[in-house]
Amino acid sequence: YSAVAKFNIEDEFITEDLFRFCDEYLSNVLNRQYYDINISTSITGSFCTRFRPQYISLLFDNLLSNSEKSNSTTVSVIMSATDDGTATIIVEDNGDGFCDIDIERAFEFGFSNTGGTGIGLYNVKTVIEKMNGHIQAENNHPKGARFVISLR
Repeated sequence: YSAVAKFNIEDEFITEDLFRFCDEYLSNVLNRQYYDINISTSITGSFCTRFRPQYISLLFDNLLSNSEKSNSTTVSVIMSATDDGTATIIVEDNGDGFCDIDIERAFEFGFSNTGGTGIGLYNVKTVIEKMNGHIQAENNHPKGARFVISLR
């Protein structure tokens, strides 16, 4: 997928608009991989920062994989920046969602409610923390899962 996304497979940093990169990755790579899911993006502002493309790939690959396993047909990615230098990325789907215990344990190593290995969301949280961010899981209403990512 790296050839389509136009980034070097080596784990190196780049400095660019994170939102634009995410949008291109979702449009050019994941839309082709998850053709049964309608992926939409909405961007307000820009967020120029230094990041590793592999982190973004890991983040969205895992979230979309979980959406697919949870029977989602749509995924919305909403990206916005504020004047104080923070960014929010919200990823929400219309899949099976979480029960209350799942939300509390969603990022625990080895925990899964989709029949997976329980490593994906743990890795997503680890990557977000390496990017000086925070992620939380919620239920999306009326149906599905919602992840709110905050970055500085």
